[in-house]
Amino acid sequence: MTTAVKNTHTRGLLKIHETHDGSHVILEWEGKSVDKNPGDFLNPILARIAEYPDLKKIEVDLTQLQQMNSSTMPSLIIFMKNLERNSVAADFIYSPDSEWQRISLQMLANLAKIIPGIKVFPGNRAV
Repeated sequence: MTTAVKNTHTRGLLKIHETHDGSHVILEWEGKSVDKNPGDFLNPILARIAEYPDLKKIEVDLTQLQQMNSSTMPSLIIFMKNLERNSVAADFIYSPDSEWQRISLQMLANLAKIIPGIKVFPGNRAV
């Protein structure tokens, strides 16, 4: 059995809690992604995670994200493309109670329709 590795990546008002146990990663986003250039922070982290050896599945839990500016979207799109390139399945989960999340993540949901193994949907992450 693989021991889970836990890391928290923090910048400004945004925290990303990462749990990695070999073939599975959970990323729990918390707070606000409101930096002017969030890609400077997000892109290296997400690129590194997409390249983990033996990674098969990732869950991106956005349900605790309180706010996200449009500058965050390119980092998420690049991440989705990197996951596709590496044949990693991914679930991007947003809060069913958050109208702004539903509207903001509609572009990702549309993109996910053409990327095998990537899903974007409202819900609560299965614990």
